Amino acid sequence: MIQLRLARTAFAAAWTICAALGLASLAIEAHPHDEPEIFTLKGTLTKADVVNRAIELDTIDPDSRMRRNMLFFVDRKAKVLNGQARIDLQALQVGQRIICIIERQFLEGRQDRERVMVFEISLDPVC
Repeated sequence: MIQLRLARTAFAAAWTICAALGLASLAIEAHPHDEPEIFTLKGTLTKADVVNRAIELDTIDPDSRMRRNMLFFVDRKAKVLNGQARIDLQALQVGQRIICIIERQFLEGRQDRERVMVFEISLDPVC
């Protein structure tokens, strides 16, 4: 009777350890920063640097929900649109309201570092 009870306890302990290890491995594989995050920001253009392909935007930070001036790098293949027509990055003017589609990707092995890239800019039709 005691041996049977010890065998059940050992089996239950082994099962619990295996289940815990299985769930831990799933948690590592399903890390929330593995896939790039794509989001949209609206704001006022404060600077457009054509040489370095960068823009500064006065907008609301999606993480802190506070108004901030944010710097973004523009992808080489980014679309810059005025309605349906494509325009050059240099055609953007300070003070224009724009909508940016941005991709945030965390660097491999460096979860404290991220790469933020704009791959579509369009002039805000509301203004």
